[in-house]
Amino acid sequence: MKKEISFELPLKGLVLGNQEFEYHLDDAFFAATEATDVLSASVDVRLRANNHGEGLVDLDFSFRGEIGITCDRCLEEMSLPIDAEYHVSLSPGEEYDDSGDEVIEVPATWSKLDISGLMRDTVLLCIPVMHHHADGECDAEMARLLREHSGTLRDDAEMPAGERDEEDENENGGVDPRWAALRKLKDNNK
Repeated sequence: MKKEISFELPLKGLVLGNQEFEYHLDDAFFAATEATDVLSASVDVRLRANNHGEGLVDLDFSFRGEIGITCDRCLEEMSLPIDAEYHVSLSPGEEYDDSGDEVIEVPATWSKLDISGLMRDTVLLCIPVMHHHADGECDAEMARLLREHSGTLRDDAEMPAGERDEEDENENGGVDPRWAALRKLKDNNK
C-alpha cells in the first residue's frame, strides 16, 4: 500500500485491477476544506481502486477514526467515532458530473481526480442531526444553566432520576396541574 500525502487519485497511472491507497484526514484537512462543523480530526482512510480499463474504476473507501464536534447541549467539544464505508464508480463522460450517488462521470482527458471532497462529505454525513454527549457527560455548569433558564422545557436526560419527579411538584407540595394532566394521559395509554 502507498501512503498518500496528496488527495488526488492518479487516473492515468492506475494499473489494471486493484490498487490500494491510504490517507489520513486531520484538523488541517478539514480546515482546508472549510468543514466548520469539525473541530478536530484523526480519520484513517483506505481506498481500494479497482481499474477495469477504458476509464471504468470502482472506488471503495473505508473510514476509521474520530472527529471532534460541538455538543448540541453544552457547546463543549465531544468525540464522535467514525466507522463508514463508501462506494462510487468512475466512468468516462463528456464533462465532470457528480450529480449521481453511485457514478461520477470524469472526462477522459483528466489525468487525476481530487477526491478530497468525496472524503470530506462522507465524514460529514456521519455526523447525526442531533449530537450530544452521553447522559451525564455534558459540562455540569452548562447543564445547570440549561435547566435553570429553560423553564418547563428542560432536558430530563441531564437530570438525575430522583430530581425529575421532585421538580415536577410545585412549592406547595402539590403536582403542577400541567404535569398531572400529562401523567393522566400517560397512565391511560398503559
